[in-house]
Amino acid sequence: MRQKLLTAAWWLVPPLFALYLYWNGLFAWFQQDDFAWLHIVDGVHNFRELLSALFRPTDHGTWRPLPERAFFLAFQWLFGYNALPYRLAVFLTQCANFTLLASIARRLSGSRLAGLLAAVFWIASSKLIVVMVWTSEYILAACGFFLLLAFHFFLRHAETGERRYFRYCWLAFLAGFLAMETNLVFPLLAASYAFLYARPLFRKTLALFIPSALYAVLHLALANRHSSGVYAMHFDSSILRTLAAYSAIAFSPEGLISFTAFPSWVGPAGATVLGAALAGFTIWRAFRRDWLPVLLVAWFVYLLAPVLPLRDHVSAYYLTLPLIPLAMLGAIAVAAAWHARPLTPFSIGMRVLATALAAFYLIESAPVARGGTTWWADRSHEVEKLARFVFRAHRKAPDKVILLRSVGDLLFWTGVAHYPFRDEQGQTYVYLMKGSTSLIEPRPETGFQVADFVYPAATTEWSLAHDRAIVIDVSRAGLFDVTAQMRPVTAP
Repeated sequence: MRQKLLTAAWWLVPPLFALYLYWNGLFAWFQQDDFAWLHIVDGVHNFRELLSALFRPTDHGTWRPLPERAFFLAFQWLFGYNALPYRLAVFLTQCANFTLLASIARRLSGSRLAGLLAAVFWIASSKLIVVMVWTSEYILAACGFFLLLAFHFFLRHAETGERRYFRYCWLAFLAGFLAMETNLVFPLLAASYAFLYARPLFRKTLALFIPSALYAVLHLALANRHSSGVYAMHFDSSILRTLAAYSAIAFSPEGLISFTAFPSWVGPAGATVLGAALAGFTIWRAFRRDWLPVLLVAWFVYLLAPVLPLRDHVSAYYLTLPLIPLAMLGAIAVAAAWHARPLTPFSIGMRVLATALAAFYLIESAPVARGGTTWWADRSHEVEKLARFVFRAHRKAPDKVILLRSVGDLLFWTGVAHYPFRDEQGQTYVYLMKGSTSLIEPRPETGFQVADFVYPAATTEWSLAHDRAIVIDVSRAGLFDVTAQMRPVTAP
């Protein structure tokens, strides 16, 4: 009975811990890029348009038909603007990822403790906030699922020799190309593991590089057309600087002083200590000819590789998947300290040190993950409040233009700037009023100009606007009483 309870706890702790940290993410509404995907269903009227909607590369230079196009098309058709089913799908996919990670870490290390801690450490990272609260980043959950599933089957093939597992590995690997470009590094993960621990399988892994090479060539030729801007790729020495930048922020929670009582110096200091401890553990195990920690460090670099050429677009959430091997590395280090025998003053000291560092990481990171998720969710609800009011106003007067007054910076960049309000012809019917942009800080790196959202008639055609426009003062409370808020526009 006790063993069954321990087994049940081993499987249940990660998703329950995730539910505690990211509960508010389940109820977040849409924001930013979500609106672009929500509107692709408007352009689908036949099979040809469906194929185009599913497989045409984006203007940003990406091709992710499964977690972006197919996901939003299907869920928009089924659930419309009810965000909860979208969020549940993301959370359940992540729960599958936590389970796969725990299983893989246990198989690699031979320790159930390491498996459990690997999932817990990854969940606690603040780098998961974005995927757990922003629906557009379902790409990270989907890509992680296919990578982890493919490697799970590869491990099963290595353990049992059964060919069916290698076929399943191939299927998961190929399906991963429909999710995200990071999937192309899977052959590096499999080949490096096989070279160290399953040498007879190493030659079989070489065939995996063929689809990855083809995908990389086609992606660069057909999808990524950026020669300038933040999405331009630079294959030069800047890659090393970008790698160093990501390594520096891997263990440093974003928003530490906003969501915890820690002073600002704790984040960089803690990241340095944690990084040094893992580096020391890796070197120590390498001297003892245990190459698993070295392998996990290499996997961190492999999973970062697809974004390293983006030197001008270093984003913390790009660490979501690369932190998987680092979470395993930390878990294996803690488990090694607890499994060390015989008990000597040195081994006891290492056990205390490992436990203290693990506790510090969780105490520092978990509140940031929970607080950051709440912050993201709250700002999505501000967009939802405005959007639902505008939708009702538009239904009451579909022939009128709607003008917004007193739109703040966050509300604009989270919602309005991404054209959430479009009619059946794909034209926006919501604009900013002239002179109402003082609260909005320009962000030229986004490619959007605030002036482009000001109603064209607001400068020269006020007489026409008087008859066919509605103004909404966003600063006023109670955006749910449509009749009280709708009124004609008057000249300033």
